[in-house]
Amino acid sequence: MLERYLNQLAQEYLRRLEAGENMDMGKVAKIFIAFWLEHIDFIRLTRKNDLDSLLLKTFNKHLPSIHRLTKDKFSYSMNEEYMEFALAFNAGGM
Repeated sequence: MLERYLNQLAQEYLRRLEAGENMDMGKVAKIFIAFWLEHIDFIRLTRKNDLDSLLLKTFNKHLPSIHRLTKDKFSYSMNEEYMEFALAFNAGGM
């Protein structure tokens, strides 16, 4: 049940990224922070119950989708290595 909810959260986050236009790393960060602030009570609850590793695992599972959605949305060219670093940085922000 929890895994299903985490996947729903991931899909919602992906939809928000997909809706973004003229993206840059600042906009990606704003979407990321705003999304998780909306779900801060859930995050606190998962951390309190030592389930934050499951949250991170789910997010990491969706990193390839996040990469596909964002790589062509930037108004500037970003090399693959930098994009992978940015994705890992976002995952670490969890």
